[in-house]
Amino acid sequence: MLPEPNKPAAQPPADSLEGLLDHGQTEAMVLQGGVDRRKG
Repeated sequence: MLPEPNKPAAQPPADSLEGLLDHGQTEAMVLQGGVDRRKG
């Protein structure tokens, strides 16, 4: 369940290294999902 590109995920600020890594992975997944959607 990835958030829409125009709707940023409402997540609390990452205050830990694990949170930062998770946020980075989430962004990468969202970007890849957007590309896949455009390609159809």
